Amino acid sequence: MDPRKKKTKEVELFKFKNIEVKLIDAESTLVSKAIHAPKKNKQLIRQAIASDKFPDLVDRIIENKGKLDFFLEDNSE
Repeated sequence: MDPRKKKTKEVELFKFKNIEVKLIDAESTLVSKAIHAPKKNKQLIRQAIASDKFPDLVDRIIENKGKLDFFLEDNSE
C-alpha cells in the first residue's frame, strides 16, 4: 500500500445490538466533506488547508478524486 494513503482512523464508542457508534479522525472527516459536500464546506476546507494542521489533506482530497481547484478558486461563493 502507498504510505501516503492514510486509512480513516476509527474509534468504536458504543456497540449495541442494532447500532454501532464510531468516531473518525478530523482529517478524514474533512476529506469526506470535501468530496461529498464541497459547496457547503468550501470555507471550512479552505481554512483547514491554510492552517497547516492537516499536512496530508490536499493529497487525500486529490487521491479521492476531489476537485481541489474548487477550494483554491478566488471567488465570493
